[in-house]
Amino acid sequence: MIEEIMLDLFPRKVSADKETFLAFESVVISFLLWCQEKKLIEGVDDICSTIKLLSPKMIERSQDSSSWGIAKSFFFGQSPEIDFNEFNVQHFMPVKRETPKIGR
Repeated sequence: MIEEIMLDLFPRKVSADKETFLAFESVVISFLLWCQEKKLIEGVDDICSTIKLLSPKMIERSQDSSSWGIAKSFFFGQSPEIDFNEFNVQHFMPVKRETPKIGR
């Protein structure tokens, strides 16, 4: 899951400058170690190693405008090409989900 977040979701969706992505590794690892120290979570070594391993690729992808989502492209002043002949409003409609029944 951390791989998907770091290599797909964040670079594509997070509208932030390169310095923010450069800080990601140290900030998240510091937070995880703090949580472990406070006994909120345990066994963070593997995830910290994964974050260290994936950070350079995440930073690289965050700067590649060809993989940005539409909102990030607009945020950074790059209007993506949109073919309105292929536009499908259903992609933007909320998904109706069953509401779970609580109680008896």
